[in-house]
Amino acid sequence: MTRLILFGTAKDSSDASDIDLACDGLSGWNFFKFAAKVEEELGVQTDVISLKPATNFTRYIESKGEILL
Repeated sequence: MTRLILFGTAKDSSDASDIDLACDGLSGWNFFKFAAKVEEELGVQTDVISLKPATNFTRYIESKGEILL
């Protein structure tokens, strides 16, 4: 993985009901394995999206989200 960005309500609130992450550098089953592992380890519903291909939404995430990696 080359980039990981936290976005959504968990970025701004400690009582968010889920965690939203955007990542780059994972493809195929590795992407799904990562998403499942994060949810399993944290015990919180986790939504993971890919930053590729670039869209208006992913560019917004990159500009407003918190870069973790």
